[in-house]
Formats: sequence, structure tokens, C-alpha cells
Amino acid sequence: MKQHRIPTFHALGPTGRRLAAPLLALAVTGCVNGAGLPAAADYAAEIVSLGEAEGPPDGPVEACWQSDSRAVAVAPPPADPAPAEGEADAAPAATETIWFRAPCPAELTPEVIATLQRALAVRALYGGEVTGEIDEQTRAAIRAWQSARGLDSGQLSLAAARDLGLVAIATEDL
Repeated sequence: MKQHRIPTFHALGPTGRRLAAPLLALAVTGCVNGAGLPAAADYAAEIVSLGEAEGPPDGPVEACWQSDSRAVAVAPPPADPAPAEGEADAAPAATETIWFRAPCPAELTPEVIATLQRALAVRALYGGEVTGEIDEQTRAAIRAWQSARGLDSGQLSLAAARDLGLVAIATEDL
């Protein structure tokens, strides 16, 4: 019976170690999920709600902010003892404005938007033409990417732009 020897990390040689080291570091630090993919970020942590106050929020001096609205659960009014026939017991709908950091408009060049469309396409979220313009199909793909990470918005967040490799990550964020 022939034995097969599984090489250790150090037995891979300099080139093998150079290629394997980043993957090993990710696996050891727990930065990958069971499928070997980077863990999804939680964009919900980036959301700022100002309540009744006007925005944008106070923040870094050169930061750009984007707003969107989201549905808010409202407690239904107390039930009438005998509602009239055909009257619905629907809770009133309410929305609140949320704010989150976004790439500044000067950063969203047609080239960057085209790269965004390609990045979403390789993730099977965007099936349109690469136009370099944010259209409804691009917004739907942005929403799909971000909502899986806690931000249900078709407006591109800075966190998503960083995760997709569209903008640099500031050293203070590391």
C-alpha cells in the first residue's frame, strides 16, 4: 500500500507559502464563512436615524451622506368592539428617513459606475448592459447586495462601495 504524504505549510517552499499565506491567514482569523467566501459585512451598523431632526448627521468633515426612507412598524390602534362591515383593521404605514455614508458624487464617475455594474454582474445581481450610469436595474442590484447585509436601499453606501472594491478603505477604518 502506497502512502501519500500531505505537505505541511513549511514544506510548500517559498512560492507555495507566498500563495497560501493569505488564504491561511483568512481561515485562521475567521474572516471566511463555511463556503470559503469573505463574511458578509453588517451595513445596518452604518445607519443613522435622526428621528425628527433634519439631516445629514454630524460626522467627519469631508464625509458624504445619502438618505433613504424605510418603513417603520406602527402599533395598531386599539380595536373597536364592533368594526363596521368592510372596514379593515390595517395598521397605519409610517416611514422614517435614514442616513448612511456614501461615496461622494465626484467619486462616482462613469468608470466607477461601470465597475460597480460589472462587480454586481459577477455576483449574479445585475444582468443589464454596462453603461456607466445608475439606472433602475443598477439600483435594484445595489439594493439586493446591500439588503442582504442589513441596508435595504438602492442608494450606494460607502460600506458597499468599499466591499465591492470601488473606493479605497481609509487607514483609520482598518
